[in-house]
Amino acid sequence: MSRRLRIGLGALLALSLAGVLALGWSWHRDRTRHWEVPAWPDDRFVGLRAGQRADPGGLATWMVPVNPRCPRCLAMLRRLHAGWARRARPERLIALIVDVPKHPGANLLRAIPALPVWWDRDGVWRKRWGHRLYGELIEFDRAGRYMGTVSAREVLRRLSTVAPTDTLAPAMERGGT
Repeated sequence: MSRRLRIGLGALLALSLAGVLALGWSWHRDRTRHWEVPAWPDDRFVGLRAGQRADPGGLATWMVPVNPRCPRCLAMLRRLHAGWARRARPERLIALIVDVPKHPGANLLRAIPALPVWWDRDGVWRKRWGHRLYGELIEFDRAGRYMGTVSAREVLRRLSTVAPTDTLAPAMERGGT
């Protein structure tokens, strides 16, 4: 093996190792960071539309983070809303617009079903709570305390198989996602 090839391979190996170490360090910092415990309502969120059942009536609130520029997010939200209405769920379902830096205009709001809509103006969902996955539902009790996070797919599956009085979240994840 020539000297140039050996040096090139050594440099490539060193760069690969440095990349793996940087990725590991980043993952470690993220997992050991102390995230805020979510709470609802959060004063940092901006109310955009009251929607149906604006008053939770002392029941739980389920929040769906959605980016209105994401077709998959909107499709999931529409399916959740339809399932919620079909099963006459007593809990309040709300949409939180995330990852939209400017105030969402009327065009973006028209794409969202008739739900209460809030805007995460300051990036609380991602930067303070540590959540990053669209397609999750975050449950809060009637006092606004965080109860857990569950996948929207799991909720849709449960909506199609459970009675309205059954729980939607058989197993909750604690902390950021």
